[in-house]
Amino acid sequence: MARNTELYKGRKKRHAWPRVVLIVLLVLIAGALLLFYGLQKYIVYTPSGVSLELPLLAGNTASPAAESGGEAAASGTDAKLVIDQTDYSDIEATAGADLTAVKAIYVPFDSVTADGITKAAGRLNKGNALVLELKTASGKLAWASAEREATAYDLAGSTDLKSAVKALKAAKPNVWLVGELCCCVDDLMAERNSPLALKKADGSAYTDDTGAWLDPTNAELRTYIADLAKELAAMGFDEVLLSQVCGPDTDPAGLAFSATSTGDAAASAVTGFSLAVTRALAGSGVKVSVVAARAAISQSADNHNGQKIEALMKVFDRVYCYTSASEYKTYQDDCAAFCTVGDIADRFVPVCSGSLPDTDCWVLADSGG
Repeated sequence: MARNTELYKGRKKRHAWPRVVLIVLLVLIAGALLLFYGLQKYIVYTPSGVSLELPLLAGNTASPAAESGGEAAASGTDAKLVIDQTDYSDIEATAGADLTAVKAIYVPFDSVTADGITKAAGRLNKGNALVLELKTASGKLAWASAEREATAYDLAGSTDLKSAVKALKAAKPNVWLVGELCCCVDDLMAERNSPLALKKADGSAYTDDTGAWLDPTNAELRTYIADLAKELAAMGFDEVLLSQVCGPDTDPAGLAFSATSTGDAAASAVTGFSLAVTRALAGSGVKVSVVAARAAISQSADNHNGQKIEALMKVFDRVYCYTSASEYKTYQDDCAAFCTVGDIADRFVPVCSGSLPDTDCWVLADSGG
């Protein structure tokens, strides 16, 4: 019986090359991902920067983790990055030069509006600066930031800070403007971007009365803070003040940083964060300062938050400290012991309520009227 050509048609010859191209692309992508994650274990962070140490190129030299007897060596794997023990004497003092005195009024988060900034500026009869609280432990930003992470996780505020700064600078050209950013405590970021959360040894997120903590060794967090600071610099801010540049004040043995350390884990994490952010802001035109805990400044043995005053004085332009007009001199003297660049009178800034301290720099934290 003859085949009806209207009903039976031979198979059309298919061209195989698009499928071949797709397979090749998938293989290349898979290879690139394997290479990326495979090399991560050989990345070593040190105070001098980042290096890639491959066993193939190192001959019979033991790996940094094996030499230190760290976690990776003990387990027989290199599952985590390794941060070398921080030797503070090797960190070059690069900050603290060319500073002028800051006599500032503190503007809390809820008052960071066009009217609130103008009102605070009107109180500068004895001062020359404003410190604006722009990011609190909640994680919400006081301004309508366009930064990628801020928009992706709905963290941006609504204030048109750029216009407010422009108006302030036009009315008071000599005002020194400082923007404060809370770094390692962030309730919203820890909830919405959980890989950034600092973990306990059992893998759960670490929280305490301060809030939800973020991991200072996380590269994404470091980039996020640096990008926010760059945004402020572009608006006309003269200085960025970083608060909560630390870990929780608890035994670091109970914490699981995303990178292991051959020495003091908390100190290495905090110093690494400080170096990464300040280096990212080099050339931005802003001074970069830090809020230090009183126990860290006095080098108390009970301080476990990872802050080391020797390192902070080398890396940051100024050290701010919440204290009183009667006690600030004690902490200023402690900082002076590590001040090798600039004048300690311009580099140590007490943040006080009530009476003003008898010093060249201060921040008045009263809400004011």
